[in-house]
Amino acid sequence: PLTTLAEYIVQASDVACMGKHVATGESYREWADKIERNGAAVCLCICPNTGKFLLDLRGDHVEHSGKYGLPGGALDDDESPTQGALRELYEETGKRVKKVDSVIKLANKLWLVVVTVRKPFEPRISEESAMLEWHTKLPAKSKLHPAMAKSFAMYKELIRNTIAEKATATEEG
Repeated sequence: PLTTLAEYIVQASDVACMGKHVATGESYREWADKIERNGAAVCLCICPNTGKFLLDLRGDHVEHSGKYGLPGGALDDDESPTQGALRELYEETGKRVKKVDSVIKLANKLWLVVVTVRKPFEPRISEESAMLEWHTKLPAKSKLHPAMAKSFAMYKELIRNTIAEKATATEEG
């Protein structure tokens, strides 16, 4: 897993010369400063009924283009990780989710928020994405956003356990 928020910001700094953040209009320096100040959160959306989870294929004009990642980004001032992850999920997919299954602190000021849905929804593609797809297994590490690739084993286990836990709860209920 990522050990510090600095690792995430270093990856963001690779794009500091690209001008404005495509979704927010902030300069990349302002965006990196916001992450340093408030932190960041990503949202893992899982559909246990189908064994699928949502991945974002990054667009050509954003950092880590052509890599799979999760909806997420910098937290706004006075926003909790849960609020930020759910806002980012909505901004990047058009899906509003209210119930959160778990919140995992990946590093200092970096959180993963896990949500489950009953059925896969048709996501709206934002200006940051080339494609949003439902998957049944993680792509190879080389195809993942670097931060996600570093935590590959954790994501794999988390997805597997969430699907198994929800399937068991459905069978028992």
